[in-house]
Parts: sequence; C-alpha cells; structure tokens
Amino acid sequence: MNNFVDYFYHIKTDRIVNNDGKYYSFIYNGYEYRLYIVENNVDINLVFNVNKQLIGRTLIGKIIVNKVGNIISEYGNIRYTLIKVYASSNDIVSLNEITFLTNSLYTSGINSNWGFLWSKKIDYLENLISQFGKKYPITVNSFNYFVGMAENAISYFNTIDIKNIKLFYISHKRLRASYERDDLYNPLNIIFDYKVRDIAEYVKNAFFLNKDNIYKELNDYISNNNLSLVD
Repeated sequence: MNNFVDYFYHIKTDRIVNNDGKYYSFIYNGYEYRLYIVENNVDINLVFNVNKQLIGRTLIGKIIVNKVGNIISEYGNIRYTLIKVYASSNDIVSLNEITFLTNSLYTSGINSNWGFLWSKKIDYLENLISQFGKKYPITVNSFNYFVGMAENAISYFNTIDIKNIKLFYISHKRLRASYERDDLYNPLNIIFDYKVRDIAEYVKNAFFLNKDNIYKELNDYISNNNLSLVD
C-alpha cells in the first residue's frame, strides 16, 4: 500500500495500518488519512459533490483526488478513494451533533418510501422465522413483539402524505448511538433521506445500549426543533 499511495497521491509514508479490513490509514503532515474500498454501486460523483459542499462547514472528511484528478484509484480491480480525516475518533456521536449535520444540507427530488421497504423487510424476516422458529422458540416470541412495533410504525408512516415532503436532508446509511465522530463525518456514509432518519436510528440504538441520558437528549431535541407531521 505504501507504493500505491506514493504512486497515485505523491504521498510518501512509512507506515500504513490495515484497520480490520475496513480501511487503510496513515498519518501525513499531522492528519490522519484513510483509504477506503468503494463498492461499484456507490455513486461516487454524487458523494464527491456533497462532500465539496460540506467541507469547511462541518467536520466532514475531505475526499482527495489522485494525481490525475480522479476520485477513484484502481488497483487489482479494486476501487479506492482517499479521505483526509478531520473529526476525532475519540469522541462519541451526540444527538446535537447529528442534528447540526442533518441541517447542513438538503435537496429535493428524492424517491424514498420507508413504509414499503419496511413491509418487504418484515416479509423477509417472517420467512426466516418460519424456517428457524421451531428450533429457537424464544426467538419467535421476541420477533412477534418487534413485528408489532414495526407494523405500528408502518401504519403511522402510511398516514403521512409523503407527497408533501419536498426536502430531504443529510443522513447516513448506517448510524449507531455508539458511533464515534469520525464515523458520522465519513463522506462515504452520507445519503439524503427524511429529516428524522438519523435521529430515529440514534434513539433506537440508544435503548439497546441503555444510554441513561437518551430521554433528556430526545426531550431537548423535540423542544428545540419545530417538527411538523412530515418531518
């Protein structure tokens, strides 16, 4: 990897670390750089455009183009992109920070129907349970509880006129209450979706982690944000 980084980015470094196959990292001029594999289904041009708009306004990591100005550098049929990290990995994500990033950028013209996607996911899980339920009966009881919650969420979602949702905000493909700040600001994790997507994911996972302050965080969020039915 040392030669790869030198060849594509003219950066000489003696030590590159493989972080459990998630990314390669190294330090250069006092900053951490990360080399990520980019899957073929990622719209890297969209990611790069969003990245440019968020640089300087947030702690979003900066995508570094290679020596010929390309976002992607290929080696052995594997696509890589290099990211300069600004956010510390020692700090845990907070709800206030998620809210700030969410409100940093928005767009329109996105097609998203979580009610339909949730329904398909339930159908898939019900099929799995039908196959393994007899062997793991306690799983069936837990599953029925969560399916009931999911169906309530779908019912609520379907009462909202999604045609009135004009704006879609910065969100993440994956977000956990245990995530560190550098995960929050990874440009490859950024998407556009409903304004409360990240908030809902954060709150959901906070309960599993038994975060003591989640009720206060949520109450503060509700008090400080003017939410409408379509938010």
